[in-house]
Amino acid sequence: MLRQEDGRVVKDPDRAVQQAITLVFQTFLARRAASQVVRLLRDQGRRLPRRHRHCETVWRTPTGAAVMAIIRNPAYAGTFVYGKTRMQVQPGSGRPQQRRLPLAEWKVIVHDRYPAYVTWETFARLQAIVADNSAA
Repeated sequence: MLRQEDGRVVKDPDRAVQQAITLVFQTFLARRAASQVVRLLRDQGRRLPRRHRHCETVWRTPTGAAVMAIIRNPAYAGTFVYGKTRMQVQPGSGRPQQRRLPLAEWKVIVHDRYPAYVTWETFARLQAIVADNSAA
């Protein structure tokens, strides 16, 4: 996603970027595991796009963390959210740690805010798969 000078957010105009992101979603839905997405992408010699604010796209070797960052990002479902995480002090350590909240506990969810790669229903299904994988 790119933020234009006027503040609008658009899909990256680079078709290769769009295809790579779409492939991550399709493959995750089919294989149901980030490691399987990484394996397929690496076997095919593909890389994943990464763009830092206002910089050019950099293509990197796929990792599980990179795949999960795409799968967990609600902006790819066209949705703006706030309150996905909460800081909590861990008993015994006294240090705060950031904890990801379940989708039902997110504070603000605004649909149709950005151009989407997947529907909100598909995004919710993806999050359920991720939760099932974590529980297993």
